[in-house]
Amino acid sequence: MSEAADVDVIILSWDRLEDTMAAITSALEQEGISRAVWVVDQGSAAENLAALKDFVADKRDVCLQSLGKNTGCAGGRNIASRMGTAPYIVALDNDAVFADTQTLAKAVSYLEREKDLAAIGFRILNYFTKVDDETSWGYPDALRPKSGEEFYTTRFVGAGHAIRRAAFEAAGGYDADLFIFLEELDLCYRMLNLGYKIKYVPDVAVLHKVSPEARLRWDKDRYYYTVRNRLYIHYKSGTGWPRIIVSAVMRVIKGAYNGLLVQSLKGVVDAIGMCIRFAASPQDKAIYRLSEDTKRYIRKYDLKDQVPLWQQIHRHTISKLP
Repeated sequence: MSEAADVDVIILSWDRLEDTMAAITSALEQEGISRAVWVVDQGSAAENLAALKDFVADKRDVCLQSLGKNTGCAGGRNIASRMGTAPYIVALDNDAVFADTQTLAKAVSYLEREKDLAAIGFRILNYFTKVDDETSWGYPDALRPKSGEEFYTTRFVGAGHAIRRAAFEAAGGYDADLFIFLEELDLCYRMLNLGYKIKYVPDVAVLHKVSPEARLRWDKDRYYYTVRNRLYIHYKSGTGWPRIIVSAVMRVIKGAYNGLLVQSLKGVVDAIGMCIRFAASPQDKAIYRLSEDTKRYIRKYDLKDQVPLWQQIHRHTISKLP
C-alpha cells in the first residue's frame, strides 16, 4: 500500500464481480497522481469474495476489507474513507470506471485550486452510449441542458465524486443511519454549514454501467428509504413540524399514486422514530441545522424559486417515479 497517497479511491463491493474488478483496474490505471485503493466488501457471495481476494492479492496499492454484511452506502463509505489518510477521497461505484487515466489528477487540481470547495461532483456518462446517464442526474432539472458546463450546487452524485478530507471529517462523515439514498445531500448540507461550497465539474467524468445486479428497485424498498430519509433530513436540518407534515402527506400521495402506499407509510412512521431518537441523542445538533447563509446558498443553487409552486406540488404528489 502506498505510504503517502494524494487520493484515497474508495469502492464498495457487493457481488458484481467483473464490474468491481474493472473499477479497481480503472483506479490503478490513473496517472500523474499517487493513489491508494480501498475496497470494502459488504456481503458478496462466498465465491465472489474469494475471487476478489485473489484478484487484489498481488496489488500492493489495493486493500480489501470484508464486512460480511451490508452496512449501506453511508456506513460503507465511512469505513472505506477512514481506512486511508489522503487529503482527498474519491468514490467510485463498483459498476463504473473512470473516463480516462487523468481523472484523479484533474479532480485534485480543481480542489487544490479552489480551497473553498468541499467536494466536486463528476459528470456521470452511460458506459455504453457515452451520453449523460439520466438515472444519475441529481441536480435541478433546469440544469440538464448545461450538463457540459460547471456550476455550483448543493450536492454531488454518489457514482463518482471527490471530497476534501478536512471537510468530510469536520462534518462528521456520512450519517450511517440513512443507510442508502440522500446520504450525499445530508453530508453536503453539513459541509455547506461549515462555509464550504460544492461544484459540478463535467471535465471530470466516470462511465457508469448502471448494472441491475445488487441495485435497489422502487418496488424493493427504494421509495421507503427515499421517504424516510428525506423527512429525517428535513428534521435534522431544522425544518419545523408543520412543513415536515406537509412533505410527508405529499410523499404518501405520491406513493399511493405509484402503487407504493405501504412503503411510503412505513417510511413516514420510521422517520418519526428516527427524529425522536435524534432529538434524544447527546450529539451536538448545531452542525445539522442549516444556517441562514446555507439556506441562501441552497435557494440560489437549487433553483427552487424558479419552479412554479404548482409544478413542485405535482412533482411530489401525482407524478410517476423515474
